Amino acid sequence: MANSESLLQKCTSLARIKQLQAHLLTSGKFQFYPSLTAKLLERCALSPVANLPYATALFHRLQNPSTNQWNAVFRRLAQSPQPTQGIAWYKTMSQASQKVDALTCSFVLKACARALAFTEAMQIHSQIVKFGFGADVLLRTTLLDVYAKVGNLEFALKVFDELGQRDTACWNALISGLAQGNRPTEAIALFQRMSEEEDLKPNEVTVLGALSTCSQLGALKRGEKVHAYIMDEKLDMHVIVCNAHYGTVVDLLGRAGRIQEAYEIINYMPMIPDVVLWQTLLGASKTYRNVEMAELASQKLIEMGSEGCGDFVLLLRISREMGRCRQGGGGHEEKRCEEDTGFWLHRSGRCDTQVRSPAYAFRCRRMRLKGLKPL
Repeated sequence: MANSESLLQKCTSLARIKQLQAHLLTSGKFQFYPSLTAKLLERCALSPVANLPYATALFHRLQNPSTNQWNAVFRRLAQSPQPTQGIAWYKTMSQASQKVDALTCSFVLKACARALAFTEAMQIHSQIVKFGFGADVLLRTTLLDVYAKVGNLEFALKVFDELGQRDTACWNALISGLAQGNRPTEAIALFQRMSEEEDLKPNEVTVLGALSTCSQLGALKRGEKVHAYIMDEKLDMHVIVCNAHYGTVVDLLGRAGRIQEAYEIINYMPMIPDVVLWQTLLGASKTYRNVEMAELASQKLIEMGSEGCGDFVLLLRISREMGRCRQGGGGHEEKRCEEDTGFWLHRSGRCDTQVRSPAYAFRCRRMRLKGLKPL
């Protein structure tokens, strides 16, 4: 048996796993060594070389599968692109009168969260109480996360209030749920309460939820504090935080009219700014009629190959609002912005622009870029 377990660890492809299974079947070990069979099943379902259809077929060859073997396939189904299959697997498990443990409930709740299955989540909640798992902190945290994600914030708040001991994951689930459920005031109050009253340190998930709420509320001062915390704790080095963090800060500064600071944040970023950041700056420049910054943002969008002609129409509107457009040689057929903008807008829908040299033109039809050609 020890030799078979050693071989299992060396299986780096599905073909090797199949060879090992054939060996176990012919040697009679497949049915008589359940722990080894469970490890083989886990390898098929959860390893980097996992194959869910093969793992399911392997499972159905078992005469009396254990709870761990059910859970091995269940965990993979809950993580799959079709989490509803995980919910169906749980129902099959219940109908087979198989004993359910806390891990089983955790997997099915995660499947419910991904499938946004509120009714099924409520049913699992009642079964958790029935099975005596109500005191399991991990399960209650998962349940809180499910209710927050499906949008039933009243249930989420009730579960949160009933928790005797709350970890960072509990606070994160509720803060994110409130932010996504258009209740930003409560979310930011909860973040403040966590920061001041609890002996817990906000992590990358917490600060992203807090930044999202600040953006919804336009709460610049609170957003600046969250930004400062991120920088002090070096959370901006986290890839997920980095991308969302700078975008939200630029949006906050832009909404407050602090366009120059928003531009400086973009320049300070440790990674190359994407199109969305420059579009955010362009939109803020339009709101506060900052033509120079709008021109700079548009220039960056052109250099990045942006195909959103609406960006350039936005710049032209800013220029016209500021009185920087005048009639060109085409009379009423075209309008030309002053030399420093480098844009010509034609009534036909064509917009010409010059990026250093040569000049380029594009046509707007149904708000899509149909071509970018040298003039």
